[in-house]
Amino acid sequence: SVRITREYAGCPDKTLDKTVLIRLIRLIRKDKVWDKVRCIIWKMKITEIQKGDALYKKALELRYLLFFKDHNLPRTIINDDLENTGTHIAVSQKNVLIAYGRLSELKNKEFQISQMLVAPSHQNKGYAEKLLQAIIQIAKNRGAQNITLNARTSVTGLYKKSGFQLVGQIYNSASTGVPHIKMTLHKNFL
Repeated sequence: SVRITREYAGCPDKTLDKTVLIRLIRLIRKDKVWDKVRCIIWKMKITEIQKGDALYKKALELRYLLFFKDHNLPRTIINDDLENTGTHIAVSQKNVLIAYGRLSELKNKEFQISQMLVAPSHQNKGYAEKLLQAIIQIAKNRGAQNITLNARTSVTGLYKKSGFQLVGQIYNSASTGVPHIKMTLHKNFL
């Protein structure tokens, strides 16, 4: 008998027998429930990681490669004011980093999401949405009144789907020159 266990935020732990698995494979082939079934097959985990963890080190490397290396910036740029106080969240499978994001409390009940990324080989598969929802839930659990972020203009659609609204004008990042815009999710949308 074939058994697969699903493990990730939002999926109860269940074991599938061969008959159920065959039905799921048929549905996958029809592309009707691929996103829902992926969590079963890949055993994706969304977890808080600590500085010094292997996944944290992988996240630092991936952040540098995706955000800063092409701009010839030093690796030390990753160590900004929020790095030591932020909550670091990773999406992983068998200790392979799939996605990463950071949540920081700026002041009483005001939070900021930053440094969100998905490894290039896993992009456009729904991981950013799952990570974003997990980070929003953590902020809610901590009593968030507002959540802000500075989005690259190329990915504002991701945040709009979760209720974030554009605030102000587009600006170029001071360190990279990449166009960004501030976005906010208010208490009544949490």
